[in-house]
Amino acid sequence: MSATRCLKLAFLSLSGPLLGLSGLWVLPSLGLVFGSGCGGDEAGVKCVDQVCVAGEAAVCVGQEVRTCASDGEAYAYAMCSSQQRCEGGACLPKQCTTIGEATCATPTSVRRCADDGSKFETFSCGTGETCRDGACAPTSCTTDPDRCTTNGYLRCASGSWTQSTCPASEVCSIDEASGTTARCLPTRCTPWATRCDGDVAKTCDSRGASEAEKACGDDEVCRQGQCQARVCGDSTPTDTVSDTSDVSDTNEPTSQLIFTLDGVAIAFDQNSYADFGGGPRRLTIRASRSTSFLEIQLQPSNAKVSGSYSSEVVNPVRVIACYKGTGIVGDFDDCPEGTTHRSTAYAINVTRNDGAGGRVEGTFSLTLEDKNTDAIVLGNGQINVRYR
Repeated sequence: MSATRCLKLAFLSLSGPLLGLSGLWVLPSLGLVFGSGCGGDEAGVKCVDQVCVAGEAAVCVGQEVRTCASDGEAYAYAMCSSQQRCEGGACLPKQCTTIGEATCATPTSVRRCADDGSKFETFSCGTGETCRDGACAPTSCTTDPDRCTTNGYLRCASGSWTQSTCPASEVCSIDEASGTTARCLPTRCTPWATRCDGDVAKTCDSRGASEAEKACGDDEVCRQGQCQARVCGDSTPTDTVSDTSDVSDTNEPTSQLIFTLDGVAIAFDQNSYADFGGGPRRLTIRASRSTSFLEIQLQPSNAKVSGSYSSEVVNPVRVIACYKGTGIVGDFDDCPEGTTHRSTAYAINVTRNDGAGGRVEGTFSLTLEDKNTDAIVLGNGQINVRYR
């Protein structure tokens, strides 16, 4: 219900004798009942005029950045990339990228990557337990239930633990019926991805093994995998996503390059893209911020080149990074106009390259120099850009 509509109702309610009944105004001559204030009921369902205020600060909801739409009638959600975590309303580099990965720090303690990738956690096993493949388990066993580990699961057999490893595309899952038997199952969803199934919000866990469900209330609708208050007069159909591929499309991560410079995290998220070809067999990854840009080139390459490349290791694929920051523009070979720094050392790992229509993901660190050979270092670099 709009503010104008609320004002009209208030005006009508003042046009005859009024009786107050539990916060409602009754106009006996017309047999009408109005709620006090804007927002109200539509066909017996509660609704609001706005769910948020345009311009309010962004916040994190799980691993998504939530912002308010310009009309205040909906929230918008942007999923952080697989190399990022959400913190303080922004996507920041993860300190560890394999979520839930655990190793044995000592024979009786576990070192584990936190579910949000913000840090490594270390904890001690209980009395009489030892660490096995990143999981604590009793030294001996009898009828103990199976236990999932980082790479598979442990099963008690003949008084001792045996270890099984899951294939790379599968994760350990405890059978729901028995509650004790582990098995390897294909991942069911994209880690942390959210989706709507009618008015049920579903969120994938950090391993991609299962989805948690939350039924929206009678006065809520599901939008972009989150329950939000129902807006009066909103005729937008409820979002419905039925499979993993749709989940990825619905929660498309922001296309950007992020890195640290002098200890400060910086995100270049304007004009961000990957491109292949254009003459030489070259993959170009580029993003800008205000008047600055960062461009990373791999050549010669193929359309889906991936792998690790370092200036310290001889490789047929050469990496060139061109950066425009503060400083004097120089004339650097293979770099676009406006470049102030060119790479002298690099380490880049391309972990995903879908080719045309897809994305490029990876990590990098760069040492660059300006025309006076003064160096800067771009560290903790994260790549997540779409092909244009």
